[in-house]
Amino acid sequence: MILSFHKTGLASLPSRQQSRRLTIEELIDETLAQVSPDQGPFAGELLFNRMILRAWENRALDSLDISREEFTEVLTRKGWRYNAARHQWFQTLQRAPAGFQFTF
Repeated sequence: MILSFHKTGLASLPSRQQSRRLTIEELIDETLAQVSPDQGPFAGELLFNRMILRAWENRALDSLDISREEFTEVLTRKGWRYNAARHQWFQTLQRAPAGFQFTF
């Protein structure tokens, strides 16, 4: 179980409106736009922590049912690579080909 608290400073009443279920791809795309709008390097923890908040706000925490390998595969397909020395994701110009094999 992951607990995250986010104080926006704005009071609000719970919404009775049903949010549509976000896919993991949508969560990653929306969160990448916030974390790295200029497509600069970022820490993976920052992306995932923001994704948790975004999913929580949209009542879509079940969308986060993804393994580390699946998470890595989605980012790699979107043209991101992990720099293990700096512990950061960075944008590349080339997207991973279909069927690309990952090693950990």
